[in-house]
Amino acid sequence: MTVDLKMNVLIVDDYKTMLRIEDNLLRQIGFSNIEESLGVPQAL
Repeated sequence: MTVDLKMNVLIVDDYKTMLRIEDNLLRQIGFSNIEESLGVPQAL
């Protein structure tokens, strides 16, 4: 299975620390189009 590392990724979490950890992990894998949202209301 091939994954497009240029796809848009939205990370939603209630904790800023977790957002940073998840963002760093995705970037290490090779993703680059990453957006973050602190909680569900802000993501909508």
